[in-house]
Amino acid sequence: MLFCIYLIILINRNLQSAMNNRFTIRILITFVLLSIITSAQGYRITIEQAEEAERILLNFRSGLLEGKVDKFTEDLDSKTYLSLANGVAGYFSSSQASNVLQDFIKTNIPLEFEFFSMKTRTFYPFGSANIKYTVKGARKSSQVFISLKPAGNAWKISQITIN
Repeated sequence: MLFCIYLIILINRNLQSAMNNRFTIRILITFVLLSIITSAQGYRITIEQAEEAERILLNFRSGLLEGKVDKFTEDLDSKTYLSLANGVAGYFSSSQASNVLQDFIKTNIPLEFEFFSMKTRTFYPFGSANIKYTVKGARKSSQVFISLKPAGNAWKISQITIN
């Protein structure tokens, strides 16, 4: 990118002489366009990455509904933010977050979980859902928000909100 700026300055300085040489202009334009295209390729989300993000979100859903937090424990980030309907909020290691979520679903027994929004073709995938659960026999509902972040070549759950 810095080189592109340098080229623009160089072109402006030597615009008069560069205009006389069409070949030089074509080479510069081609180089600038190739630089832009190749730098933009590093910022694309592949279909495989989007599918992996969706798999993690769906595993989270099924893990909660089945009461099996271990279905998505490996997908938790080493520093996951939790904000739960029982008042628990803060950053937790993956094992702490797993234990906190397991305790939560023991007392807040999930009945239904339905995503109403899921964005996986983005640099920070997320899902929003409605959850219905029982607490001491009373039915309650909350909204759920799960966000992922890149971690090397994988996605990790970075935030879970159930409020």
